[in-house]
Amino acid sequence: MSRKHPLPTVKKPHPTIRPARKQCRKTMHPSTKRNNMSDQTIESQAKIYVYDLHNCAREFGFKADEKWEVSMVTSQEKADLENKYFPTLSAKILPEMLAGMLSTVKFKLSQQLAAFEKAVDTSLVRQQHLQYLVAYNPNRLRR
Repeated sequence: MSRKHPLPTVKKPHPTIRPARKQCRKTMHPSTKRNNMSDQTIESQAKIYVYDLHNCAREFGFKADEKWEVSMVTSQEKADLENKYFPTLSAKILPEMLAGMLSTVKFKLSQQLAAFEKAVDTSLVRQQHLQYLVAYNPNRLRR
């Protein structure tokens, strides 16, 4: 005689209610926003720029012998470089800070300043309408 045993009913577990997580909010003062380069010192701007260069190099698999070429350019030259090379990293910087930013970034990347880069001052930057600091790798052309 076979008895049919009904399957035992399984109670559904009570949905657990998770406590709300406290959101971690960083206090950002107006002078330390990453995208507001005009309010920061040259040293802090260069530190952020070099950090972004290292991240970009890691992301795109740069070899140990591949180096960034960093230069001051106009908006038209920036567009031309971005069309010719990939990846590029650019930052718009105040003319008063551009020459100092270039020398600081090149120092942090252990690169030497060219002779004409040493002679650049604020008046020359304004006269030639230089606005951007652009980094690119001359060996990585856009396909």
